[in-house]
Amino acid sequence: RILGIPTTCAKPRARCPDVRRSRSLCGVWRGVRKSAWGRHFGVVEMPLSHLNAWASRRPALAAVAAGGAKYIVCDVAVQLTEDTKSLDLQRVGAFATFGSAYAGGAQYFILNRFLPWCLPLLSRGRHSPQAVLLATSFDVFLHMPLLYLPVFYSVREIAYRPGPPGTVMTNAVQEYKKGFWSDASTSLTIFGPVQLLNFGLSPAHLRVPVLLTAGLLWTAILSARHGQRS
Repeated sequence: RILGIPTTCAKPRARCPDVRRSRSLCGVWRGVRKSAWGRHFGVVEMPLSHLNAWASRRPALAAVAAGGAKYIVCDVAVQLTEDTKSLDLQRVGAFATFGSAYAGGAQYFILNRFLPWCLPLLSRGRHSPQAVLLATSFDVFLHMPLLYLPVFYSVREIAYRPGPPGTVMTNAVQEYKKGFWSDASTSLTIFGPVQLLNFGLSPAHLRVPVLLTAGLLWTAILSARHGQRS
């Protein structure tokens, strides 16, 4: 095992998705360990190994925890760079709720349950180029603009301008339409390449954590663009 990812398996290789999916990542990690920086990674290898092993046993919980932590950290960092006298805890709570419930939990279901069900090759460790391209296209052209962004604006409105459900949804739709093209083009630019690599190389239990880590810039952009109260 390297970082808790199995490199050998008692099953036939074609029937062991973890081995096939982690082969490229393990090769990269071996190269790092042999490099001049290898001695510095020895200090963090054991904690990372335990963390990866825990994520492989509890992938849904790991996704929820990673989503909440990422959105909290990013929004707090953005607020600290703004001219604010104190942290807006309601704003932090809105991002934490969205990060845990949707960016972590819902995206785990979409990436690790729904898409492998639609595209069985994603769950068999063979990663055909067609399956990777279809999964990426679904994420950046359908999921992000038609599901992710509407949920984000709805949560934002509930946190910032609570009121009757009809009013909240009307405000959310207006904000969604106002920022649609800029948000959709930015998400395509960031997550198109990221998801191609993610679906092609990442083990299933790391798909959401890898996506969340790669999307730190995206979260900061969302927070800076839409975090302020109207």
